Amino acid sequence: MLYNTQLPIAPKPMGLVVPKPTQSPRYWAQGHTSEDPTYNRILWKGLMGDQPYPAMPSGLDLRRNRAELLERYRESIKARKN
Repeated sequence: MLYNTQLPIAPKPMGLVVPKPTQSPRYWAQGHTSEDPTYNRILWKGLMGDQPYPAMPSGLDLRRNRAELLERYRESIKARKN
């Protein structure tokens, strides 16, 4: 789906069929905002599965030490699978 955006992502692999969005950008802008707690929970569930939704923001600056944070996250996923 990200290939239907203007985000700076890697070139689309040859032969990849990208599905068309079911809703327009205007639909998402009008009906769902990042401030909508229901929308945030839907995104969380879709991305994190059954991991509990955070009760409060952590306050962490995720722009720093990104590589380290991603590695820790990957390790936690591996540990849950084992």
